[in-house]
Amino acid sequence: MWVLNILSSARISVMINGCPEGYFSITRGLRHGDSLSPLIFVLIEDVLSRNLSKLFANNSMNVMVSKKGVAPTHLLFADDILIFCKGNLHSLQNLKNMLVLYECASGQCVNYAKSKFYFGGDRISRAIAISNYFGMERAMFPDKYLGIQLKPGIVRHIHVRQVVEKIMDKLAGWKVISSYVIHSMAVCKWPCTVIKQVERPIRNFLWSGDAEKRKYFTVLYDDPCLSKREGGLGIKKLNDVNMAMLMKLWISIRDSNKIWARFLKAKYFKINGNLINYKLGSSCGDFSIAQRLGITSKGPNDFKAKVSDIIFYGAWVIPEKTRDLMIRCNIDVENLPVIAGGEDYKIWDLDSKGVFSVKSAKAALKMRAEVVPCANIVARRIWAWVAGIFKLDPNEDLVDSYKAAKGRSRMIKDPWLVANLAIVTELWKLRNKSYFENMVVQWLGFKGRVYQVIRDNSIRMTGHVHNTLEELRILNYFKVRHRSCKTSTPIEISWTPPNQDEIMICCDGASFGNPGQAGSGVVFRDASSEVLGVLCVGLGWKTNFYAEVCAIIYGAIMAKRWNLRSICIRSDSKSCIQAFQKDELPWQLVQKWKIAKSFYTNVRYIHSYREVNFSVDASSKQARLLAEDIFEFLRVGQVLFHLWNGLEGFIIVSNRISSEWPSG
Repeated sequence: MWVLNILSSARISVMINGCPEGYFSITRGLRHGDSLSPLIFVLIEDVLSRNLSKLFANNSMNVMVSKKGVAPTHLLFADDILIFCKGNLHSLQNLKNMLVLYECASGQCVNYAKSKFYFGGDRISRAIAISNYFGMERAMFPDKYLGIQLKPGIVRHIHVRQVVEKIMDKLAGWKVISSYVIHSMAVCKWPCTVIKQVERPIRNFLWSGDAEKRKYFTVLYDDPCLSKREGGLGIKKLNDVNMAMLMKLWISIRDSNKIWARFLKAKYFKINGNLINYKLGSSCGDFSIAQRLGITSKGPNDFKAKVSDIIFYGAWVIPEKTRDLMIRCNIDVENLPVIAGGEDYKIWDLDSKGVFSVKSAKAALKMRAEVVPCANIVARRIWAWVAGIFKLDPNEDLVDSYKAAKGRSRMIKDPWLVANLAIVTELWKLRNKSYFENMVVQWLGFKGRVYQVIRDNSIRMTGHVHNTLEELRILNYFKVRHRSCKTSTPIEISWTPPNQDEIMICCDGASFGNPGQAGSGVVFRDASSEVLGVLCVGLGWKTNFYAEVCAIIYGAIMAKRWNLRSICIRSDSKSCIQAFQKDELPWQLVQKWKIAKSFYTNVRYIHSYREVNFSVDASSKQARLLAEDIFEFLRVGQVLFHLWNGLEGFIIVSNRISSEWPSG
């Protein structure tokens, strides 16, 4: 009723020559594309779902299949509904009566012409009767839904033939190589013969430019699938992609409490929690993770154990059997995390957030190879050359390398992207020639070819540049015609001291590369803006984001010495502050932050520009030189800031303490 009142009481007008003219009442309800339409649709679909559940709960409809008490009744995806029930007259009559009531109450109509049903295990005459009763067409397996072939049993070539043909068409049109998203790989394991057939046109496309034209190649297809650091092109093998996607499906089934996941667990797991051993040839495979790890025990408690089972009175007490299992799983039992209480939860330790990702799974599945010495020497030199010109840090991943140019103008971003592509291409050619033709590497000639590619493509680019001498220097180096500058508006920045009952920690992190040798710096200030101390912490080989987070955590721990319950955290990293506000920290630091945060009653975050946070920026850069888990804390007596050659610095008269950072 309230929705109807909103729609009937609203008035709209039409803009004519920039002015609203006339008012009209709404009489036809919501239109397609209205932001309120999806909300209303979800509310109505929820009513339909609840009524379907009631029919099965009251035995007005009979479930189709049940496994250990788990019986799926219906699934909803957007405006599609899948209902699982028996084909007896009692169930079908109640279902149709409920749909008629739903149509009258909601105004929506079931399109029986586009709907279909699957039937099996009975006479054909019953299937014909059901088709006439509902006015639906009977569908047969295999069938397609959302672009994926539905069928019982093992996936064979005929079931994914259309996907293979689509990949070949796209390769012929110069659109993609192996980044094509194959949705069917996310739900079923492809046969090896099909994967080889799909990789064959990709391989032909690499060597000849035509997916159907075969050419004798000089290296195995496994070599281009290596990373750039190992001398390859970074192409993903489809078998690794398939396995990574199936791992995501498996983790969704394992961790989800939805009825479809509980049904699959009931079907494929024994009562004691072990997987059912399927014979060779099954789509599930004939091995277990435990066998791959060399673990012979089949006790159900081994893989159902909780972390809380080995914690007594706030300390780790690990049985010998569990310790051996943890060592086999590559867990450092001598350096376990700090105990901070809370619920047990699963961690995917290959990702910084502890959440499973297909990208990290593909990286774990990929076979490692030795770095090619010849290409490695030249690669280090050419990457250092281009990094010195652009003053940017290149990355092995092309997307991450392009993101390094964030904040630069379009006329700098585009040549930087061309430089990355040109270097990868020339290194690949150089590697093949030096390996198969024993060609002597000429550094000046190699650099000249890369320079010419960057310059030729830069001339064709259009865009503006920022009004800075740095960008003008890059354009002059490649002899590119100067572009017009966009005017920029200066931003006023300010710095405010903390409140009277607060202590402020100015935090920053830095690393040589990303990842690289990292360190965190913290400056402590009181309400009168006086510097109380400076903290520098060495972190070892970490990312810049990890160093930013560590700076806040270690600063909060050290700030307890001043015994103030309110803390003001100032950082120049927006992503870091958002990670704390949304509780999306790297999983290795979650427990430390819980311990540090428990001391304070009020935590306030402030984002400031680096120009304001310059003193702690210098501290973090100094901290990069420290060894891992080594900290320096300076109790400041007098601080004198000065400007020298355009660089901010500070002289500190203090007592210095240097020691190992206490664990936790």
